Amino acid sequence: MGSNWFTVEAIDDVTYGISEDNHWEKVHSYLVLGSRKVCLVDTGLGIGNIREIVEEITDLPVEVITTHVHWDHIGGHHLFESIAVHQNDERWLRKGIPLPLDKVKEYLLKDVDKDKLPPNFKPDAYRLFTGEPTHILVDSEVIDLGKRKLQVIHTPGHSPGHI
Repeated sequence: MGSNWFTVEAIDDVTYGISEDNHWEKVHSYLVLGSRKVCLVDTGLGIGNIREIVEEITDLPVEVITTHVHWDHIGGHHLFESIAVHQNDERWLRKGIPLPLDKVKEYLLKDVDKDKLPPNFKPDAYRLFTGEPTHILVDSEVIDLGKRKLQVIHTPGHSPGHI
């Protein structure tokens, strides 16, 4: 499927794991399909184009659900229009995470086989996502995808708004 950067695994007919196995973080995102829309749970590192992968699987509208606002979970957020985040991580999404860009780039390229990076990935152009969420999540909220529902469970600790 699509890029060699991502590994896609069908968990069942309506759930996919999208992994970045070529990176030491081994980041995993999940695509959860409903009948009216889908949720992409996190967008990974931002090294590869995760939107291309999503579009190979479905043409339904996509809402990104942010489990927490850390660099390795929001890297592809800029590729999507609909982004949800828990109210306690909203400020970090809008203003930026409390980690300098040079440190993020160090983590981003740590132990990466440069030959496995997508050819259009430019480390010097990499930026941390900041932007306006389209949906603020609260604990116990239910997201209806059509024939499938997800419930938000607030689990602070890893970040103030971790869900």
